This record gives sequence, structure tokens and C-alpha cells, in this order.
Amino acid sequence: MKTETTIRKVLTTAFLLVTMTQAPQSLNAQIIPIGEPGSELFYQRLLHQKTSSDSAAIDYQVAPYVSLSNYNYQGSFNYWNKSNTVAGENSLRIYLSPSSEINSEQERRTGSVTRFRGGVTALLSEKVSVMSSFLLDQGLADDPLYTGKVWRGLAGDVETALLSYRNERLTVLVGRYRTSWGPQFTNLLLSQTAAPLDGASFRYKLGRKLTFSYQIARLDPISPDTDSGNVFVNRYLAAHRVDYRVSNSVRIGVFESVLFAGPGRGLELQFLNPLIVFHGNQLNEDNNDNTFLGIDYDISPRHNLNFFGQLVVDDFQIEKVTQGDQEPNEIGLILGGRLNNALPETDLKLQWTKVTNRTYNQKLPRNRYLNQDIPLAHPLGNDFEIYQLDLMHWFGNERLLRLSSIIQRRGQGRINDIWTEPWLVTSEPYSEPFPTGTVERSTTLELDYQALISSLFPGSSTTGRQGLLRATLGWKSIKNEGNLQNADRNSFYLRLNFSLFLSGDIKLN
Repeated sequence: MKTETTIRKVLTTAFLLVTMTQAPQSLNAQIIPIGEPGSELFYQRLLHQKTSSDSAAIDYQVAPYVSLSNYNYQGSFNYWNKSNTVAGENSLRIYLSPSSEINSEQERRTGSVTRFRGGVTALLSEKVSVMSSFLLDQGLADDPLYTGKVWRGLAGDVETALLSYRNERLTVLVGRYRTSWGPQFTNLLLSQTAAPLDGASFRYKLGRKLTFSYQIARLDPISPDTDSGNVFVNRYLAAHRVDYRVSNSVRIGVFESVLFAGPGRGLELQFLNPLIVFHGNQLNEDNNDNTFLGIDYDISPRHNLNFFGQLVVDDFQIEKVTQGDQEPNEIGLILGGRLNNALPETDLKLQWTKVTNRTYNQKLPRNRYLNQDIPLAHPLGNDFEIYQLDLMHWFGNERLLRLSSIIQRRGQGRINDIWTEPWLVTSEPYSEPFPTGTVERSTTLELDYQALISSLFPGSSTTGRQGLLRATLGWKSIKNEGNLQNADRNSFYLRLNFSLFLSGDIKLN
């Protein structure tokens, strides 16, 4: 606990010193947040440009991405930007984003959700920026898993509270933010769909070929049961990765993470050391922490063509000597490819995702790969398989029409299931089907349209008034819905969302 307190004091002091000694400059925002309205459209455009480019200058395997000025993208996401000001003036950019979503599904009650987002960005110097944003969410207030406070039917929290430093080689992030590690945003180690993490990370480029990344974060603790007298259980996650660019067209990344927790445990120095092998340390210390190993890659054999993949290993049985070695392998796998301009201005993307049962789970509940009961990796958790085909047509930079075909199989396994070891109660070789139990099978056809709108707001390029329209029409056929035998249904659904972005500067001089 003393180590954690000392680190907090150092980070707080550094933040205050930078804030007091630096003045905002007229530069672009350095961090592009994940999970806010418009960010998916922005990131999809960057992935399109990545596949169309032969440049190896940008590392796309770790998000959030940094510095709009580094990307060949002439977008209008000005509510994240620091507007131009007269040299020497101090100013903050304030933005507000109210949104409304309507969900309608055949034979289901139509519902609506209202959200309010707002925040502030500022550049404290050429290399240092800050960003903070909050969320008030009606849908979160109605979530039965939500345990926080509700005000006037809205649940709220701070989504982003971030201090960033960046130069040509080094990027440092400190605070609260969403992150994603891998070739696509929904990954098998750290995914954009997870809850925001409180912690720190850095990325360091060693020449043009090697990039080293590290992240440490505090997860939600397990509060004590006052009736039983249990102690408070802290939970933490540390991860590091090395990416090697064999050439401009080939990147290979190797990564490792550890979820460590326990009564009275705090931030431990061995996990603050980015050069230590976490799995080896876990074996030596015998703390029964939960470690993960993995590899991912990007290969672009020619212009406009990209292949990507990721493998995560939670537990893998090499030998079959004892009955304990009959435990099924616990792995996750992504294989995919993307072809830009398969048709004029139309991209084709195909992806297969598979995660076996018991992956991310463990016999100790504190070591399960969850934060606020939300998976840290893929939103479906484990025991599932997805085949997805996307056709994405671009109307300029800021309008996207996507046609998706999705086939999904999901078993009964969940990350928070009680841990069982059935292979120990038999003397025979043990195996189990995939997916397990009663399998929910679904086929989905979906048409999704996203557009950033500024034409409705005269002068929006300078005043920061924009809107984001998203409309989704789909059809889904489900068998054994909720893993219940013969619970079958077919339905059409419609989702409409409109977000308004308002931003402006407050001059401090």
C-alpha cells in the first residue's frame, strides 16, 4: 500500500507542476479517445487509410491513437481539438455532446435512451495535453448490474481524465481512459468495449522497427463483507508488449499480461518493472495470479490488402502425463483480412473470432478477467465463435454505409462461472464440445449508416457545431436464445441515434 501511495503522490505532483508552469498552445489535441460518439467512424477511417498506405510510421496496434496531425485525415472532429488562438493566449476547449437513441425490435417494446457527455481539452505545452470528460447515461441507470448512484433517472461517471506527454519516440498516458491492444479494436487482451481503466501506460519507439508498450491499471476491488469480516481485496492489471516491424508490410507483436489480486495487496514493484517476465515471476512467487501470453500480426502483401490475427493463451496443456493435464486448452483466436476498394470506394472485411470455454476464468473470483463485471477483452467473454463479413462503402471521409453478415455460436460458459474441474473426477481422457452446453445460434444481416453532419450548422468548421447521425436496420434469426432449448425467434430491429457536438474556447487571459 505504501508503494501505491507514493506513486500516486509522484503522479499528482508531476501533474500540478506541469499545469502551473505551462501555457496552452494552438495545436491539435494529442489523444483521440475511444468509446465516444464519432470515435468509431474516425477509427474506421484510419484503418481504411492504414490498409491503403505503405507507411510504417504509425503504430496501429495500440490505441488510443495520438495526435490528429500525424494522420492523413481531414476530418471535422473539432470538438476534440484545441482551436487556433492568438499566440500567447491561454484557453480551454469545452465541449458538450447530448445524444438520443431509439431502439425498436419486432415483438419487443420500443425504448429510448438519453445520454449527455461533456468535457474539456487543453494543450499545456507542445508535448503535454490534458483531457477530461463525463457521462450521464439513462441506459446505465437501468442496467441491473450498475451499483452506483442515480440522479433524475441518469447514472454518471467520469469517462476520461487524462494527462498525456508525447515526443517523436515516447508517448506517456496517465489517468483514466479506454484502451485497445491489437490489430482491431475488439481484441482478445484489452478491448475498446471494456470499462475505462485507471492507470498509466507508455509506448517507446526504438528506431523504425521496434516499439515497446507497457500499461498498469487498477481494476474494481472486491469490497469486504461486513458480516463475515472479510478484508478488502485490491485488483490490478499489468501488461507489456514488443512489436517488431520486419518490413513496411509486416508487423509481429508479442505480449503478456497479468491480473494480480489478493487481500491487502497493492501495486507491487515486480509488476511495475516492464522488463520482467510476468508468467515466470508468477511461477516463482506462487501467488496464483492469472497470466496471459499472446501474439498478433499485420501483413500487407500488396497495396489495399491487409491480413491480421491475434492469439491469446490463458492455459495450454503441452504434456498429457497426469489427469490434471486433461484440462481443455483455454485460448482465444482472431483471423481476418481486409481488401480496400474491392468495389469502387468499398472495402471488404472478413473476420473469424473464437474463444474457448473457461478462458479468462479462474478458480479464484478475484483473478477473473473482468472489470466492473465487464470483460476486459471481447464483450462476449468466452465460449463463443463468430464469423463476420463486412462491406463498407465510403462517401468521402465522414460518411460510412456498412452491410454486415454475422454468424454466431455461443455456449453456456461465462467468465464469472463457478470454476469446476471435471477432468479430475474421471480416469479416462477428458474432452468437451465447443461451444459447450445448449448452444445459442444466430444469423444477423445488418445495414448501418454513420454520417458526421456539419451542413445543418452554418459556420460549424469554426464554431464547433456538428452532429452525428447513425441508423441501423437489421434482421436476426436466433435459435436457443439465452442458451434455452427451443427458444427460437426471428425479428427485425431498428436503432436510431443522433448526437450533437457543441464546443468552444474559454480564454483565460
